[in-house]
Amino acid sequence: MKEQIRILQVEDSAADAELMARALRKAGYDVAWTRVAREADFIRALEPAPDVVLADYRLPGFSGLRALELLKRRHPEIPLIIVSGTIGEEKAVETIRLGADDYVWKDRLGRLPTAVRNAVLAARERAAGRKTQSELDALGERLKSVVTALPDVVWSIAVPSREVLYISPAASAVFGREPRDFYQDRDTWISLVHREDRPRVVAALETPLPREYQSEYRIVTPSGEVRWIQGRGRFVTDASGKAGRADGISRDVTELVRLSEALREREAGLRHAQVMAKLAHVVTGDDGAFG
Repeated sequence: MKEQIRILQVEDSAADAELMARALRKAGYDVAWTRVAREADFIRALEPAPDVVLADYRLPGFSGLRALELLKRRHPEIPLIIVSGTIGEEKAVETIRLGADDYVWKDRLGRLPTAVRNAVLAARERAAGRKTQSELDALGERLKSVVTALPDVVWSIAVPSREVLYISPAASAVFGREPRDFYQDRDTWISLVHREDRPRVVAALETPLPREYQSEYRIVTPSGEVRWIQGRGRFVTDASGKAGRADGISRDVTELVRLSEALREREAGLRHAQVMAKLAHVVTGDDGAFG
């Protein structure tokens, strides 16, 4: 099955235009083309957009370079190939520098199908790349929005340097320091860790394990407040198994720790009360009298 291709020709010679179309048909293309020789006609012919533009270098009142300029304003993704018999090597190279995709001499039209195929394929790949990048950018914005809304700190740290690769805005609320502080000084995080817990936290980073980990430690905020932090994450390794970074989430669990401690104290009080009640029963006897 022949490949269909829509071509816009900027050419004042009907005979030359037919020779180009014939070369493409011979190579297996099903060619649908529009030929123009004036700027106004060229602009109108850009809608709907063609697959490729073939432009002579010089025409009466118009030129291939002017067509290139107009094309890049309206459809920068569409390739343009200069096809001319009056252009020298130096000018041909200049057209490539200005944005043309290729150039072909009219007395060597045997190369035209390859030039068209390469230009159209490259344009489609660029379009696919832009679409993929656009989708990635949109996904990145959505993820950024989600991470920004989280009350937990999302972070990524290089191992073993401890350079902060990413830290979410929640750092200001949880750690009491702005994200930029962590980027500017890699020791900001460690400096916040309570001195009694710091050796344990540092050791965990210096001995990465190929599995998820969880730890709880205290920090001392710039205001002097002691908070409990729960850290969860994993080490990311390369093909050789060497850890290159640690990704994770840090959560302020201070209130949870306080509630747990209060519950333990209450349970201890209840146990003590039960023991005292039994002791009082033994001392007083069944009739309630001290015996």
